[in-house]
Amino acid sequence: MIAHRGASGYLPEHTIEAYRLGIRQGADFIEPDLFLTRDRRLVALHDDTLNATTNIQEVAAAKGWTDRARIVGGRPLYYVFDFDLAEIRQLTARSRGTAGYSRPGNGFYDGSEPFKVTTFTEVLEIAYEHWRDTGHIVGVYPELKFTQALGPAAGIAYLTAMADALLAELADPRWDGLFERPEAVFIQSFIPAVLQYLRPKTALPLVALTFTLPDGSGFPPVPTCPATAEAAAALRAFADGIGVNAPAATEACIGTAQAAGLLVHVYTLTDDPAAYRLFFGRGVDGVFSNHPDIGVAVRNELFPVPEPATAALFGLALLGLAAARRVSA
Repeated sequence: MIAHRGASGYLPEHTIEAYRLGIRQGADFIEPDLFLTRDRRLVALHDDTLNATTNIQEVAAAKGWTDRARIVGGRPLYYVFDFDLAEIRQLTARSRGTAGYSRPGNGFYDGSEPFKVTTFTEVLEIAYEHWRDTGHIVGVYPELKFTQALGPAAGIAYLTAMADALLAELADPRWDGLFERPEAVFIQSFIPAVLQYLRPKTALPLVALTFTLPDGSGFPPVPTCPATAEAAAALRAFADGIGVNAPAATEACIGTAQAAGLLVHVYTLTDDPAAYRLFFGRGVDGVFSNHPDIGVAVRNELFPVPEPATAALFGLALLGLAAARRVSA
């Protein structure tokens, strides 16, 4: 169970509070989307702009930052990479409020709380402290995000710089090796080029995010869910798993990917228990959830394996992936 942007159905996405709630609700992983700030710090944000999930427009007007806005489609957009971390930390984080995401007054918060944009270091601190205090691993599942605002070449350079920063942070000695263990980290991206860049640099499991339209097409270079053994093998050459958008996660897609040795994780489920039953019934290896407590309840109902045994089996599977990578290298 992957807490998608934390328990983002209950609290504003990518906040410390949402990640901690995801862990309390039984998630196996917490998922931060990542961007680099202007001063090259990793922050947890889904969008490449600050508009939807912070109060940037109000703060920019008050602090004289409006000249940093880039006008796109007649709208002033404030991009993450145009601000230093210290400036972003002055913003208040908030929910985008769309379907499946939290809204003030839901019993978890009222909208007056001073939520802050979270750094990747803080996400790791949450997972590390939980492991240190309990002995139980809740992993991290960072996504390296792409921005089209920089253009193709500069966008890939930005992605690879983010990948290098990610690996350096995961390897920091302060974490006592936790985030160099394959059972504690998945690294994901929609862009195959950055995963191919990472493949020779790390034995950590890599996940190629896919997106497939109802007619089977997609948005290159983002891959689609593999329809053939050849397509699955091409993904397996650099990835250990795939993320599949829920409408495309058919039994055929899941079976083809798993036959090639790929883990299959479906995104993104919310508060409908029937959806979890559907995809667990199709044999997926994991789900991204905005409401981890609901997903965990359904999983435990369907697969009543004691938690330590579940964790041990999952860890052995990931260790097997890492060993296979080492053998094939």
